[in-house]
Amino acid sequence: MQLIEEHKTQTYLVVLQSLAIIAGTLMVTGLMKVNMPGVEVDDLPWLLCVVRSYGICLLPIPAIWSYVTVRLERSDHLNYRPVWTLVSGLVILTALALLFFVCFFAAAFPPLR
Repeated sequence: MQLIEEHKTQTYLVVLQSLAIIAGTLMVTGLMKVNMPGVEVDDLPWLLCVVRSYGICLLPIPAIWSYVTVRLERSDHLNYRPVWTLVSGLVILTALALLFFVCFFAAAFPPLR
């Protein structure tokens, strides 16, 4: 528990990033099943196929980020400031949210053919 107390920023951001990945993958997959029931995989945009099939494989990203930032904060040789932990975590969270936002709208409004 001491490690979690010492690195609260990483804990909160890892939880948010993981929730974004899980919720985003589930929402995009569910929306695709509702809006595109008979569409072949070849007819889908490649990003939707990747998120639908492999979206949950993005879960190691928060774990790797957390490991790297904890190691950098504990390093005596580098001039690493904790503010970079917050900035890099928010950048990753924003990138994940943007990815799932784009996929959500691509699945919500499929192109007419």
